[in-house]
Amino acid sequence: SWLDDICHQLRKRLHSIEYDLLICDEAHYLKSPTAKRTQAVLGDCTISSASSSSSSIRSKYLWLLTGTPVLNRPVELFSLLHAICPIEFHSFESYTNRYCEPKMGYYQKKMDYSGASNLLELSNRLKPYMLRRYKIDILTQLPPKFRSCVILSGSDDAAEYEREHIRDVLSLDGGSSTLADGVIGDGGGLEDFGAEASDLQFYLKSKTNTYNWAGSEYSNKLMGSLTTVRKDTALTKFQPAVDLLEDIIPCEKVVVFAHHRALLLNLTEHFG
Repeated sequence: SWLDDICHQLRKRLHSIEYDLLICDEAHYLKSPTAKRTQAVLGDCTISSASSSSSSIRSKYLWLLTGTPVLNRPVELFSLLHAICPIEFHSFESYTNRYCEPKMGYYQKKMDYSGASNLLELSNRLKPYMLRRYKIDILTQLPPKFRSCVILSGSDDAAEYEREHIRDVLSLDGGSSTLADGVIGDGGGLEDFGAEASDLQFYLKSKTNTYNWAGSEYSNKLMGSLTTVRKDTALTKFQPAVDLLEDIIPCEKVVVFAHHRALLLNLTEHFG
């Protein structure tokens, strides 16, 4: 990304002086120890503290700010903790052995640190270094959140198109038309297809384990083709989304999120 590039390009200049205060907003972007961005700002936390500090931006004080939860996995905290207190959190190996339940990956044959262990102990160790504020306590003027699920209208023709697309995917070399029929069923309307599609990923994972497809060429083709199916499905939501937004925009400001960039680009082009 551009942020990776600019931090890396300006690395020598950023490291040339010592600052009084370094504030890193959106600090969760620095959670990966091996990312160029992290190493340009905080240094390499997987090596000794002396070497790491010489490769980081130097400052008397450091504030790491984020409104995004970081504790998905304890390993994601280490680079931040090492930057704040390299004496207390000096060793990547000892930290991950204690809090990340490391194990050898089954497929890639490298160490997996995505686990979690001794979380109560870690929580207590975080208290001197973490100040947490809740939105409900500091933004008291905001109204309560209102969540609703809006069902976008579509057509049975669109459902049948997507059903046939998935049938073709499941009939790739290595699959069979019988398997496709078993997943997609014998046809139906848009509501039926929605139920089928919601169970598709779970079904394919179970079949992958049953038939030992994991890592096979067929499995890779299948998952790649399903990504295309999901993108095509998202694009069928474009016109219903436009209709919904045109009703809302005259009344209030709207922030739109979507998983697929193509849908966002189409909406941006439509609304200018």
